[in-house]
Amino acid sequence: MVPLILAPIAWGILVNSEPQFWSGQSFVRRVSIVIAFLISLFALAAIIRFGVDTPVYETWLVIPAWERYATGGDWLKDLFYNFWGHSIPIPVAIMLAVGDATNHHLKLQMYLTWAIAAGAFFWIFIRFVPSPAIILAAVAIAFTVRGAEVWLNSFNLLWPLSMGLAVGAGLCLVGALNRRLFVLGAILSLTAVLTMSQGIVVPVAGAVVLAVRSIRASEARPYLMAWCVVVVIGLAIFVWLRPSGAASASGLFAALTLEKPLQFLRLLSQSLLDPARASVGFVLLSLFLGAFIVCFLKRLENEPYVLFWTFTFAYVAGTCFLIAIGRGVPQARYLLVSWPVVPAVLSLWWFAASSRRFRGIVDGIAVCTAVVFLYGSVNFWRTLDGWSGSIQAASKLIQADPQSVPPLDWPGALRDGSGATETGIEIMRRMKVNAFDR
Repeated sequence: MVPLILAPIAWGILVNSEPQFWSGQSFVRRVSIVIAFLISLFALAAIIRFGVDTPVYETWLVIPAWERYATGGDWLKDLFYNFWGHSIPIPVAIMLAVGDATNHHLKLQMYLTWAIAAGAFFWIFIRFVPSPAIILAAVAIAFTVRGAEVWLNSFNLLWPLSMGLAVGAGLCLVGALNRRLFVLGAILSLTAVLTMSQGIVVPVAGAVVLAVRSIRASEARPYLMAWCVVVVIGLAIFVWLRPSGAASASGLFAALTLEKPLQFLRLLSQSLLDPARASVGFVLLSLFLGAFIVCFLKRLENEPYVLFWTFTFAYVAGTCFLIAIGRGVPQARYLLVSWPVVPAVLSLWWFAASSRRFRGIVDGIAVCTAVVFLYGSVNFWRTLDGWSGSIQAASKLIQADPQSVPPLDWPGALRDGSGATETGIEIMRRMKVNAFDR
């Protein structure tokens, strides 16, 4: 299942990339890429040090699907079950296939989450980030240990997988347009809709990019018209996957209040601040729009670099908008969505700059950003023992005898409040998987 999903992404990237993956890079840029990779290992080290195999929080809801898959039961319906407000058939299919092959040792899925994120992010760093300084800032933000809820959760594959599909779709639409890349971009965009609810933003972001290209490039207009069909199909899938159909989808927009735009701006700033601030989100949004206007006035809007960051920012902004009206409260897991905001702003201003002095200022800001985030990750690492304490206690409790402890006394990571924890433990014991794999 994993190769079937990743292969078209890799193929789309390779056929649409210039031959500059490594040989075309300057020495300083190569060094920055190596350092960036070492920085990304910080998040991997957190998984190695603090990750546990034990299911936590809402993951208990998925465990009955393990048994149905292993015994040949009606597990196909589990692919479309509404988990945490998402119908996520592709991540669930991967979870079941990988879990069945590994006796559901969930730490392996954390490694898979990191690997997919690293693959998607480094294609962005190497292909579209203009300077070594911004590469370091981007990786320091993307792999911050503040995102521990993503890296250490027992099932968060949907976040990096959705981002990976978005990157693949974007790469297909920002270079030379042809039918092959158009079809591949459409497939990746619609696959993203099957990955998480916010995946509907991927085809919408593609429409934004093609609309920008169509302003001055008439050859892009037929592709824009055809892409509108992709958006309609994506919306149809989105409505079908939600539990109550069109009524639920329209209910999202009925939930719009004056507070929602402020939540949207907070989500845009979440990668920079904790707690997030709407004023900072407004500044970031204004800076990006200002950089795009400068690029447009300089007739640079059809450059692949500008198009890619326009696509990426549209994807992030759309995702933050849906989260704002659907969930509202910024949470740590959303860091994996909002991280491209700062690299997008820095990269677009770097491209828009007409002088080496201005680009030097952008690089200086990027270096300061990288230093601040690395320092923040080091400090946050010191708190991870406390953050993961209840999860590690839960793991030890399950391996001992969880039934000897009243549920009200269980660690917080074990209590989901719906009885799914007790059911999940019994299923794992019966299947002899996870903590009971002897």
